[in-house]
Amino acid sequence: MSTRLSPSIVVTSIIALFAARSPAAAPAAVDKSTGAPAALDVKWSPMPIRSERQVALGLKGGEGGQCLHGIERARSDDKRIYLAVDVVGVWRSKDAGFSWEPCKNIGLHALGTSSVAVHPKDADHVLVYAQAAWEQPRQPEEGLYESKDGGETWNRVVNVPNRDTRRQFRHLIEYTSDGQRVYFLPYKGGLYRSDNGGASFQGPLGVKDVGASEIRVDPQNKDVLWVAAEDGLYVSRDAGSDFTKIEPMNGPVSSLSVEAAAPNRIWAIKEGVGLHRSEDGGKTFVHVSCGNNEIDQKARKIFQSTVDPKRIIFAADSKMSVTHTGGAQWKEPKLDFSRSFVQQGVWGLSNGMAWSHKEPGKIVGAISCGMYASTDGGLTFSDSGTGYLGFHHGWSDGAVAFSDDPNRFAFFCYDYAFNITTDGGRSFRNGRLKEKVRGWWGMYVGDIHPQWNKTPVVILAAGNYWKNQLVRSEDGGKTFTAIPDTDSAYFFVRFHPKDPQIVYADDRRSDDGGKTFKKLSKPVYAFAPSNPDIVYGYGYNDSDKKNPDGKVWKSTDRGETWTELPAPPRQARDWNARRDIEVDPKDPNRVWVMTPPHCSVFDGKSWRMIEAAKWVSPKGHAFVNRIAIDPDQPKRVVIGLDTHGTSFLFMSEDSGLSWHDISGNLPRLGSNQSLNIQPKTGKIFVGAGFGTWTATIPSK
Repeated sequence: MSTRLSPSIVVTSIIALFAARSPAAAPAAVDKSTGAPAALDVKWSPMPIRSERQVALGLKGGEGGQCLHGIERARSDDKRIYLAVDVVGVWRSKDAGFSWEPCKNIGLHALGTSSVAVHPKDADHVLVYAQAAWEQPRQPEEGLYESKDGGETWNRVVNVPNRDTRRQFRHLIEYTSDGQRVYFLPYKGGLYRSDNGGASFQGPLGVKDVGASEIRVDPQNKDVLWVAAEDGLYVSRDAGSDFTKIEPMNGPVSSLSVEAAAPNRIWAIKEGVGLHRSEDGGKTFVHVSCGNNEIDQKARKIFQSTVDPKRIIFAADSKMSVTHTGGAQWKEPKLDFSRSFVQQGVWGLSNGMAWSHKEPGKIVGAISCGMYASTDGGLTFSDSGTGYLGFHHGWSDGAVAFSDDPNRFAFFCYDYAFNITTDGGRSFRNGRLKEKVRGWWGMYVGDIHPQWNKTPVVILAAGNYWKNQLVRSEDGGKTFTAIPDTDSAYFFVRFHPKDPQIVYADDRRSDDGGKTFKKLSKPVYAFAPSNPDIVYGYGYNDSDKKNPDGKVWKSTDRGETWTELPAPPRQARDWNARRDIEVDPKDPNRVWVMTPPHCSVFDGKSWRMIEAAKWVSPKGHAFVNRIAIDPDQPKRVVIGLDTHGTSFLFMSEDSGLSWHDISGNLPRLGSNQSLNIQPKTGKIFVGAGFGTWTATIPSK
């Protein structure tokens, strides 16, 4: 798991981290048309995770991190490229891939996308196939979405499911050259066709129950449509009403291309065998070997130049081959990772490539979940990921660890492990596991020792998403040692700031600095900053934390014994696998908790519920799943809605009596995020699949 920016991005200087706060923000108000909190004009700035070497080279940074499922370059504007990304909506480049930004994605009510197409006459007119495979509450919002403003706003035009969980490039939306006809083939849903440029669609037509990967229209006959599918190659000659299976290509066909200048020439990949070519419109096919049996057998995708069709990329996951002679000679490209943040090997070569429509030597594509480019027709590729962000520390608010030094903080990232900075975010060092934990490299929540300069200890939960183990480092995250008997799925791992021999880790506690842990009767999800011996947690009716009792429990002796708080206005619990409790920095009796879909605050005597999920469109299926309290100004509280297509961040300056929308220029992709406020600076941090973004908002 594994996104989302207005055209004008305000990049805040690192010096601003320490700048004095400005005079008061405008008083809270309500949007009279919607009843939602009024919006502040907040400018969020990206914080790419760069190495010191990248900074020295003058690179702006763009670490990638999410898998590409679709890519298309606009024919009317060769500099415009759109990406369909697995868990961060739609991204775009306006300069031929030199830099990237997430689209704002207003109205796109699903996190992921799996295929994208651009109108051949209008680079701002885009179609995307939305997907919610990784978040079930939003599956009703899947379907084909249309944008006419370059991805800023979207509207669903075909309501159809997208239950395709394959991690691969797909091309399931196809315009004819005049832009008047559009074909759309959802996963096992039957073909849809528009004859008026996408204004309306009819369907489902043919090829129902077919798991397709790509569709291609005959450039000279808009009624002829080819389909590469899990069980073979199909063709329709009547605009999609009926399809015929091509017998010579029986079996899984994963990719295809139809040459514009020679429409009887069709290229297709038969899985396990390799590339095939037909010169007679699909009646017969011949095998075209690239000269490497491994690539022939494992290749899944073909990417053919529209300027010079003799130029073809033939890609497997970890190897690829390129020809400039229509298959007569082949070479394996050279991949330059020297400018990349993490040297993680070669994979993801078949996630998508987009050739220039004007210059035959230029191609942009995805490699190892990052963006790379070639200027010599695919013979060499180098990093082209400026602005394409995605190292994801969004498991919970515990995925960020601050310290007494504002220049030093750490992120614990889903798939890319531990990253720490000592210069305020200008550069980072990656602390990767030497070997997988529970089958994966991920790190999710953790903390750094309060006396870091003398004791550079890191403790964190590592592993495979829901299968974690606690690990410990004594050398600042360079090497890690597993802690025995700590298997679980963690959301809260923190040192006791006044007694670092104590470490809380959900339903475990260490009394020896994290070397060993013992089980507690209830999980700890927060401690009181003013008295870290006081801890809070949700209650459960079973030992595996699957059946919440709806209560909030408090312990004043580090989790040894527990007392029940008065019943909250709604059941207090986790929701959609996320959980959060936050305690007022000054008042240990004041606590904010999730009471799904809203949140509630307890003042030591009574509860007050904040019905935040009602502030946005019901299409986003919103619920509160993260809360941050300013350590230096406890009346400032920020809450985050897990939702998509709408605003999702809201701030109060009066302990929740009134609110402002502070989503600002962030892309409207609001799930799987961390939310934190840095001590001393008041800087707000958001960690998401679209990267790390920060803002400093003037206080009252």
